[in-house]
Amino acid sequence: MSATMTKSQLAIYPLRFTVEVQTPLKLTRPYGAQLRGALYEALLRSSCTTQQARSSGISSFHKDCLCPVHALMTPLRDETLTRGVKGGRDQPRPYVIRPPQEVPPVYYPGQHFTFELLLFGQSIDLLPYLIQAIPQLEQAGLGASPGEHQNKRGRFRIRRLESYHPFTGAHAVLYTENRINWNAQLKAVTSTDISQRAAQLPSDRITIHFLSPLRLIADGQLVHEHQLSFAVLVHRLFKRLRDLEEAYSSGAQPAFLPEHHPYLKQAEQIACQHIHTGWYDDFSYSRRRGASSPIGGIIGYATFTGELQPFRELLTWGELCHVGRSCVKGNGHYRLMPPPD
Repeated sequence: MSATMTKSQLAIYPLRFTVEVQTPLKLTRPYGAQLRGALYEALLRSSCTTQQARSSGISSFHKDCLCPVHALMTPLRDETLTRGVKGGRDQPRPYVIRPPQEVPPVYYPGQHFTFELLLFGQSIDLLPYLIQAIPQLEQAGLGASPGEHQNKRGRFRIRRLESYHPFTGAHAVLYTENRINWNAQLKAVTSTDISQRAAQLPSDRITIHFLSPLRLIADGQLVHEHQLSFAVLVHRLFKRLRDLEEAYSSGAQPAFLPEHHPYLKQAEQIACQHIHTGWYDDFSYSRRRGASSPIGGIIGYATFTGELQPFRELLTWGELCHVGRSCVKGNGHYRLMPPPD
């Protein structure tokens, strides 16, 4: 990120759930969408103030519903905060879900897996409601039970919920064995952490590993693997961070402002030296709409070369915030890596 930019006040709070399987459990793709749906339903039942939604479990809200589920899962823009954009349209969700990266065909009793939930900015205030929803999440089950019980969901227990720092490894246990640790110190990733991490990256050559489908739209068109460019990636990432900061940062001086777009023109000078990517097709079903929508995208590796110093912090933010469509379901997750020899 350009040295002339104001440091962002957006903070990121990574959370990790450790799950112990109780009965055979089969997760189905897309895993992130399935986990999001389970969490959504649990929050509805435990915290939604709209009786109709709470009793039926439907994934919809009255427009005047101001419950924590609404604030976390389906936030709307406040007309007073949109800087000239009329209110009413959705703002970015204040979280991303990261499902397990390696998922076996079936999880058997006694096996464990983890998934992550990253909360942005002021949405951390909703953490007590997430913890409160854990019994509902366990009661409803997840995925499916294979074999003769395939019409039932797999059973599990949340053995641990912890706040962790992805750069330092520090962590604090928030919940374990039905006990809540209200005194735990939350681990937040700040702009200072981002700057320190970014300073360790090469300034002339970097490889990006796209761990989950990257689904980008440029000029109204879907970007396929042979069309991927550094400029398209950076522009979409900048817009995502600007929207997240606008919605959830407490800072008085935003860092990601439209007037900084001229510096993004430098991204057009960054070349793609090596690309080894493919296209992964996937679809996510919405009960609210009663239809599936495509969420597939680019996966694999790409190495970029050029004057990367102005973009290192921006790319580091993106490691945590994800980029592209369906981020809340785990899409757009990438890792910055040293370039291969």
